[in-house]
Amino acid sequence: MTSTTSAPVVAGITTEEQTYATRYKQGGRTVFALTLSPAELINMVAQPNPSIPNPGNRAIRENHAKAFANYYLNHESWVIPGIILRAPSIFTFTADHDNGWGVLSYPRRSAANIQILDGQHRILGFHLAQALIQQRIEKARDQRNRAMRVENGNKNSAAVREAEAALRAAERLLDRFSSERVSVEIQVTDDTTIYRQMFFDIADNQLGITASVRARFDTRKVANRALELVLEHPLLASRVDLENDRISRHSPLYASARHVSDVIRAVQVGLDGRIGKAMERTANERQVAEDAKKFLDVAVEAFPQLAALQVGQVSPKALRETGLLGSPAMLRVLGGVYFHLAGEKRHWSRDQIVAYFKTLDPHMAGGAYPGSIWMRIESVNQQGVKQKAFTEGAFAPNGLRQSLVAVETALVDWALLGKKGAPFLWAKPAPRPEPEPTEDEVALAAEIEADPDLEQLLADNAAFNKKTGVTS
Repeated sequence: MTSTTSAPVVAGITTEEQTYATRYKQGGRTVFALTLSPAELINMVAQPNPSIPNPGNRAIRENHAKAFANYYLNHESWVIPGIILRAPSIFTFTADHDNGWGVLSYPRRSAANIQILDGQHRILGFHLAQALIQQRIEKARDQRNRAMRVENGNKNSAAVREAEAALRAAERLLDRFSSERVSVEIQVTDDTTIYRQMFFDIADNQLGITASVRARFDTRKVANRALELVLEHPLLASRVDLENDRISRHSPLYASARHVSDVIRAVQVGLDGRIGKAMERTANERQVAEDAKKFLDVAVEAFPQLAALQVGQVSPKALRETGLLGSPAMLRVLGGVYFHLAGEKRHWSRDQIVAYFKTLDPHMAGGAYPGSIWMRIESVNQQGVKQKAFTEGAFAPNGLRQSLVAVETALVDWALLGKKGAPFLWAKPAPRPEPEPTEDEVALAAEIEADPDLEQLLADNAAFNKKTGVTS
């Protein structure tokens, strides 16, 4: 392994691997801190094999490692936390200064003893990234050689210049791989019980990042960049949880930041659409935010319950308990419907969309029930089996993505069919079925049937209690 400085630690041929490090104590253990390039790191630690369990770590998800490799290759401003390794006492340390700085050595034959404590997906990702870089270099060289043959050695031809540019780009990646640095800790322990506990302590004390926090800080997504501007809308102001993803039924807040980001995305591309990489980079977040705010204005105008929420006449909790508009998922669906109707394909005007949403308003009260328009909607799962998008009594579509898309599709289709094609939408909502009587109600009805005078006695008692203010 090469030194972490421009000069070698020890000249000549050696059976030892050497690098600069700092030695200190943590939790009673000896720890060595290093800064290694990705190339040096994968030279120190063997490539993890997802099919072979590591007794001191969790199972490896190969797709996660591939995603990290792509992140590293595609982002020059990449950043990762430090890697933590573990190893038994195979090291020799020669201190150069009183502050713990010095030269760390270990036998090459003992390198297999260096195992991963935290960072196995990142290390596998670096191994995969190196292979991809080498593939790109070889491919570019092959393209350049073939282009030179086809172009009779003309170095100024477009094909040769294109191959040369691809080769330079791949070689720049290789330079990054060998020059940039990663913080690495080596915890010295050979006790299985200790390093298992260390792994648990690391995982248990980490605070995972929620999708709501990611929505606020991941600026590569245009919906996230627009989020802060959309949060200023009076329907959402002070009613959005900026930290957590889920909103409890008793929460005084209406939605999470993740929910709002989903609404912004739905207004741009619908629920089944995708914002491509080019659009993520180039889209104007102010325009994206303005589009979302226009949708929210339409929703507030069309649905009196949302207007009441905006001015504080109804609480988010009360809205959740009385109708479908209390669900951020339903607002997201409406955002997708808005996109499909107002977009380039159909060009519905604002007034047309408001009028259509007003037609939906009577159907938003209460939950889904037999006979309601919501029980008409079905989605198809991955096995090709049809299922209802709403469960009976639900105040929102079920959480499956295909169910949300099915509701969006149905609402768009009904809008295009109009009153003649979808008369049930313009009709008065079907009456809600009477709830099944409780056991106490059934027992009381049987008593009244056996003693008709009991009904009058209960009525007299109720009238007396109401007059005197006594509660039962």
